Amino acid sequence: MKSPTDDDDDTPAPKLIHLTDDDDGTQYTLRRPGRPQVDRFLQAVSDGKTSKLAAGERLVFDCLESPDKATVKARFAERSGLPMALIDELLRDAGVSARFTRPPA
Repeated sequence: MKSPTDDDDDTPAPKLIHLTDDDDGTQYTLRRPGRPQVDRFLQAVSDGKTSKLAAGERLVFDCLESPDKATVKARFAERSGLPMALIDELLRDAGVSARFTRPPA
């Protein structure tokens, strides 16, 4: 019988996304957003009370591995559009912008 501390759990490790800012070389490591994170982002954006930027920053911080949150907040203060670029990368990796090919009819 397995104990709750066994390391051979079947839960897959989250996919990590490694990004390098082409302008300044800052390296970001983020976890691929799962359904709960994407759902929370979409609900926040559609509620009419939360801006896409605020909802996106939360998504970034929910998925952030490195650098630390204070460093990323400072980068966001310096470059106000940066969160949007990271949001796009996270959502793309989650499949939001998946493209499909239809077979000829």
